[in-house]
Amino acid sequence: MSKNNPGEQQPESDEARLVDAENEAWDKIKVPIIVLVIACLGGTGIYLYQWNAKQKAAIEARGALLEALDSEDQEISKLEALVNNYASAPASANALLKLAQLAQEEGTWDKALEYYEDFLSSFPEHPATPAVEYTLGMMQESLGQVEEAQATFLDLIDRTPTHPFFSASSYQAAKIAQSREDLAGARQLLTEVLAQGYGPYTGKAQQLLNDLPTPEAAGVSVEPSENASTKAASEETETTASSPPTE
Repeated sequence: MSKNNPGEQQPESDEARLVDAENEAWDKIKVPIIVLVIACLGGTGIYLYQWNAKQKAAIEARGALLEALDSEDQEISKLEALVNNYASAPASANALLKLAQLAQEEGTWDKALEYYEDFLSSFPEHPATPAVEYTLGMMQESLGQVEEAQATFLDLIDRTPTHPFFSASSYQAAKIAQSREDLAGARQLLTEVLAQGYGPYTGKAQQLLNDLPTPEAAGVSVEPSENASTKAASEETETTASSPPTE
């Protein structure tokens, strides 16, 4: 049995080599992991900060809204300040609707239109959006802005075909199309109203559809199609007329 010489380097065991490999691998990945952890913690902190700031702004906006609604004077100026200071807060949506209502009551419909348009651009997913857009179209039509009203109704139809204002918007758009002598467009819109089944605008749509003039009555010429026998007879006549007489 041989004895180990203290001066000689002993061969490294498999376990020791495994430990060294693990330490080396850890040295390579620990810095990226630490950086990733710090980044995640930092991102979470930023998210929480932004969430807290958003919640704080929403609470402040709600308080400003209640204060403005309770104020008998300077209500409009306070509501406008709320919208300017807390543009994306839910309370701003209510403030814009209230401002539009006050403008209508005062007879300043142009201003009411601006408030409704600001509402639609700022809160397109709000539950009241279809009703606001329909109201906007009706006001535009009343003010003689026929093209704008037609665009509003058609946009409302295209974006949300299942909302409660679909039939009403289609009917109003059909009336405008009729007034602009777009009979084909009016007929199509009225047909879509009737396809929804029974509703408050079903009778109106059917009556308006019945009152629309036919293409012939509207002055649109419809030439009858030439069938095969008529065409053949015509060609035979032309051939006979063009052939020289036989002696």
